Amino acid sequence: MKVLILAAGFGTRLQRDIRECGTHKELENVPKPLLPVSGKPVISHWMEILGTCPETGGDVYVVVNDANFGQFQEWAAEYPTVRLVSSGCSTNDTRPGAVACIHIPVKHFGIQDHLLVIGGDTLFCEDFILADFLAAFRNSPAASSGGAFIPYYTCPDEGDNIATYSLTLYLVV
Repeated sequence: MKVLILAAGFGTRLQRDIRECGTHKELENVPKPLLPVSGKPVISHWMEILGTCPETGGDVYVVVNDANFGQFQEWAAEYPTVRLVSSGCSTNDTRPGAVACIHIPVKHFGIQDHLLVIGGDTLFCEDFILADFLAAFRNSPAASSGGAFIPYYTCPDEGDNIATYSLTLYLVV
């Protein structure tokens, strides 16, 4: 099984809020996957989680945008299994979107295995166990049919807003 982390977004709303609030200048121009949570970047938490599951061993592919490529190169220096690939865009207006960003490393690296796709700016609760998620995938029809297994959970937000988060596991054939 291969792992793909999507990190090619620009975080335009978050960056706008950081600029307007004026109190966290150190976070300006920091991509969401590289934002510090509990002392380390969000994406580093995923690297730890992936390290607990031998099934996801090997290379971790990370799709980033051209504008943030250098920041991700600095981060990836700590992780020899990370392989960065650019989405080819340098502005929010030219971004290709998540589906295209999945296709980029599949084509570039010739991936022909199950592909665990993770949103690089997503963290799950402490009770999330990747091995359990992968076992549920293996026991689903998607594992043998070339489909996708997309579990999700809904988090009520303050007020009437509801956010749905998903972790996607694809079978690439």
